[in-house]
Amino acid sequence: TTPRVVARALAWDDARQLAEVAAEHGPFDLLVGGDLLYRPQVVAPLLNALMALTSARTTVLLAASLQHSPQTIGLFANAADEAGFEVERIDHAADGAVPQAFMSPEVRILRLRRRRPSGSRSSSSNGKKKKKRRRSREQDAAS
Repeated sequence: TTPRVVARALAWDDARQLAEVAAEHGPFDLLVGGDLLYRPQVVAPLLNALMALTSARTTVLLAASLQHSPQTIGLFANAADEAGFEVERIDHAADGAVPQAFMSPEVRILRLRRRRPSGSRSSSSNGKKKKKRRRSREQDAAS
């Protein structure tokens, strides 16, 4: 099939619209968003939309400004991790993902992918790992 690019304005809390978009255009390989994490109140609705629109094969790229609300970036990274996403901060310089001309120390780029179900791990060990991962995610995403 021919790759398609679809740009849509979405009401993140409109389950009907999200289901229609997913049915009409999904499954998605890539979702891209910019300047979305500007206050804590957007975290839950954005995650709601991502849960409705992503599958195990979807990569999500979000660009967020540290000037708006670095705390929101950390809150989002933590919430996404808790919701079952692998959250990775893309380091522009380290992996060459972004050409030098487009790099900015004021912008964080996060890559999200649905976490694959892991085997059976003990719940106490799993809980400790989640807490450690949560603290690390918040610090990495916002710094």
